[in-house]
Amino acid sequence: MRTADLFHIAVLVLLGAVLVVRGRSMRRHPGDRGKRAVFLALLLLEVSFAIGLPQLYWVVFRALGEVPGLPQLLQHGALIASCHFSTAFARAVVERDQPLPRWRRWWLPVALALVTACYVAGPLRLGRPLVGPRGSDDTFVAVYVVSWVLCTAVAVVELLLLAWRNRAVESTPLRISMRLVGTACVLSLIHATHKVVYLVSAAAGVRLPWVESGPDGVQIMLLGPAVACFAVGLAVPALWPRLARRRQRRRLRTALAPLAEAVRAVLPPAPRSRDSVHRQVIEIRDALIGPLRPHLDAAVYETAHREALLAGCDPDEAAARAEAACIRAALRDHGTTVAEPHAPPPMTYAEDLDSDARWLARVSAAYRAEDRVPASNA
Repeated sequence: MRTADLFHIAVLVLLGAVLVVRGRSMRRHPGDRGKRAVFLALLLLEVSFAIGLPQLYWVVFRALGEVPGLPQLLQHGALIASCHFSTAFARAVVERDQPLPRWRRWWLPVALALVTACYVAGPLRLGRPLVGPRGSDDTFVAVYVVSWVLCTAVAVVELLLLAWRNRAVESTPLRISMRLVGTACVLSLIHATHKVVYLVSAAAGVRLPWVESGPDGVQIMLLGPAVACFAVGLAVPALWPRLARRRQRRRLRTALAPLAEAVRAVLPPAPRSRDSVHRQVIEIRDALIGPLRPHLDAAVYETAHREALLAGCDPDEAAARAEAACIRAALRDHGTTVAEPHAPPPMTYAEDLDSDARWLARVSAAYRAEDRVPASNA
């Protein structure tokens, strides 16, 4: 298998992965027009690129009854529609409140009809299975190629203008997405210009010394990076919240670790497993309502809370320091007999595990800060 084919397959795999991500997002928001548009754009681009793979092209050609050039017509129609839905997605996301231009409503069917008419006059009339990698000296074939390239370029230019106008949008994922899509548009226009110049030259009888498309052509090297930027740009808005949640959980897990490790000393031995945020929260709460509960003292809490307020802490930070001091004292006294029950301190309990994790992370930070005090005074 040639390098161009491997690169082509890599782009198909990338498109497939982004398509899965966007498909899940669309299923979670079935009524969102933007999510439906981006899913259709990626699906059609995947179809277009799959048909363009030489090994698959001939399978599709035979499956369609060996109609001359029909797989290429489907490939180019899917590409035009993909560009159309990509623009619809961009408008739905960054210019949601602006009215849709009237010409956008009829542009796609007119473009597909124009390209189909040029296909009938060119490749279908000649009876060739495809437009070869070196083009054709037939004028109508050149007109066919120019027609679908120009239809694609219209949508790409519109998408580029949308990306340029919204390159400084406040949302970080959308800003990254618009810049990647804009880069893809620039690369696509370079590819389109190269293709038109090459095939018009071929129609005029001028043979350039390189191959434009096919396994040995430069097309995939120009279009591949454009599609990669485009696919990643469309994936960023869907993946960004998920990655942000993952980063937050990693930070919470690290923040909860000092307190979780400390309370495990008073809990029954448990099978070791990978620490998760919810597991850490449950262990801390189990210790506080179980073995440490008799040793939690409201007097310790009030003293630590008052000292924190005098030190200039805000009420939330003072409460976190007070709880940390209570837990430290309870761990120190664990195993001793309580002469008389302590008044319970006003410990904070959130309504759900995620909120509780964020609060206990602050308590754990205060607990860890107390650990550092003796070391700094030594």
